[in-house]
Amino acid sequence: MQAVLKRLLFSLPIALISAAIGYFLLPWLGLIQPNPSTLFAAGIGLGILIGGTLIPSSGHSGSRQAAKPSKKSAPVNNNEDSERKTVFIGNLAYRASPRQLRELFEAHGTVHSVRIATDRESRKPRGFGFIEMNASGADQAIQALHGSELCDRELNLSEAKQRVNNP
Repeated sequence: MQAVLKRLLFSLPIALISAAIGYFLLPWLGLIQPNPSTLFAAGIGLGILIGGTLIPSSGHSGSRQAAKPSKKSAPVNNNEDSERKTVFIGNLAYRASPRQLRELFEAHGTVHSVRIATDRESRKPRGFGFIEMNASGADQAIQALHGSELCDRELNLSEAKQRVNNP
């Protein structure tokens, strides 16, 4: 809904400008002599169309989110360190950075990725995140860091559950 409102507010000035140009300029040039209200309405419609195509609809450019990990499977090794687990981090301070999380968790094992969840519209942090790391390091980090403080907030750590897709 917010994207539609933003698009409309962006289109409105363009619509008014194009309507004014059409209303005054076209009859002055002698190109057309239609009913003024029809000319004004056509200018408004054209401006909304032009303004609506100038603003991107998705608004995902400039995203600060980390790239999503690829779904390609890693080579299978029987070594326990090659298995990965994802740790859920709850009660995360809004000002916490991926770098701070990486540094905190690297003391317990190899960190493969850090993701802080953000709101789709505002791009502000939502207060939780995920860290993908080797299995033994993840278990060790959960035990050692659960309840510890980061940016004056007590972290809640657990092994992440697989997301369930609701149709």
